[in-house]
Amino acid sequence: MTSRTKLVLVAAVSAFSALSWAQVSGPAPLSWKWQQSTSVVPGPIKVDGDTVYSAVGRRVYALDRLTGNQKWRFPMGEGLQANLITGVVVNQGVAVFAADNRMLYGVDANTGEKKWEKVLETNVYGRPVVSGKFVLIAEGTSSVLAINPINGEPAWAEPVKLTYPMLSPVVASENDFFAISDNSELTCYTSLTGKQRWKVRLAQLRFGVEPVVSEDTIYLFSGEYVLGLATQNGARRMQANAGANLLFSPAIYKDIVTVVTDDARLLSFNRSGRAIAAPLPLGSQAMNAPVYVGGRVIVNTVNGNMNMIDPFTAQFVWNYTLKPTVKPKANDKGVTPPNLMVASTPVVASGSTLILAGQDGQLLAFDPNTGVDLTGPEAKMTFPPNGAEMYGQSNVAQDQIQPFFLFDVSDEACGLKGDTVKVEIDGRQMVHQMTKDGQYAVVIDGRQNRGFSDGNKKIIVTSTDWLGNVSKHEFFVTIDNAIPPFKRAASGGSNSGGFGGGRDN
Repeated sequence: MTSRTKLVLVAAVSAFSALSWAQVSGPAPLSWKWQQSTSVVPGPIKVDGDTVYSAVGRRVYALDRLTGNQKWRFPMGEGLQANLITGVVVNQGVAVFAADNRMLYGVDANTGEKKWEKVLETNVYGRPVVSGKFVLIAEGTSSVLAINPINGEPAWAEPVKLTYPMLSPVVASENDFFAISDNSELTCYTSLTGKQRWKVRLAQLRFGVEPVVSEDTIYLFSGEYVLGLATQNGARRMQANAGANLLFSPAIYKDIVTVVTDDARLLSFNRSGRAIAAPLPLGSQAMNAPVYVGGRVIVNTVNGNMNMIDPFTAQFVWNYTLKPTVKPKANDKGVTPPNLMVASTPVVASGSTLILAGQDGQLLAFDPNTGVDLTGPEAKMTFPPNGAEMYGQSNVAQDQIQPFFLFDVSDEACGLKGDTVKVEIDGRQMVHQMTKDGQYAVVIDGRQNRGFSDGNKKIIVTSTDWLGNVSKHEFFVTIDNAIPPFKRAASGGSNSGGFGGGRDN
């Protein structure tokens, strides 16, 4: 478990009460953080009871949900000779996972001891799924195999052979599983024998968009429509027109169906197909499917944000920006990548713990019972250096840049509430804007922010996190308008002029 830069206190496990099992429905503090480096994007994580299973790189790790402490890893010694990219499932006390060299493994879910291994005909398409007492494996896009997790032996006499390749991975519910093929058919099979139960023909199905089963209904997309079909016979129960192409899978909560569109909006419908709120612009395209936690919908976006939304009001109730453990460095052209990390899979909730997984192998656990956030956000002035001397007027030549300030404001424990950030310079509140890598920029443009006369200027950055903790940070610059303004950088070069030496932040 990695160290924390903010004050987070972990409560004793013995202090837990029945309240501990209430799901997170609003901002919660970071309880623990864990990471294993990886060169490939990890697959979905699995939480079973108080154990979190994560396949990262060439190993599977079992962590304690309450503390993040490692229970076991497999293999204990040298890692496997292949990467684990399809996640972990647990069934009948066995953790099952697949490697990208056609190997399938079953290990004891409590100890990590290997129970069996199996060579597949081809690599797994999608990920293993649980259906009844079996684990289903899609060998390529045209064959489905049922495995007994206890011994790794086939549960059917023969795999299910599909006439047409699958458009998306199989999904399962109790003793049924479903496959969508590229001839626009949805077929339901029983996992007890692998026999077909029913099939229906649909239209305009898209590759990789997975259906979701909730209770007795399977939800999927057909063109711009959200459909709900009875799992018993495929009869249509619900239809809603989203008016846009739909991504990933829908999220289901009671009578609400929530989807994300390819133009970065979130929409929610009731099961009659009527919108329950206006579409919500997400500000950035979804990175993976939305999910429901505690009656709120959570969707991760490509700008590194985990967004929690109230579906009835279409309002954000929390967002958290995931960042890499190590800030990225500039490349050989002097360009620094955004200091953001996108999520590898949708969030997973168990009890009072919400787990966010990053593509770099991070796991972050938020929990109102085990994490306590007592400090406000952190702020740094990244440009110019604190204490620098700089030009402060807006009237610059064509080859010069107007003076500007850049601030990095963040909150690791529960997330920065972005609309609370306020920048004051010399007692004057400044208009700021968000840069593409999540920094706050103040530009002396002569319109929104007018220039400054010579002299020492105090800068105050005020911000609040999602739990109400407020912080104020002070910085200083000296305005000397005899200093040349910033010059535009030549290709591959750097800015020059505009400020002098300063003190450390």
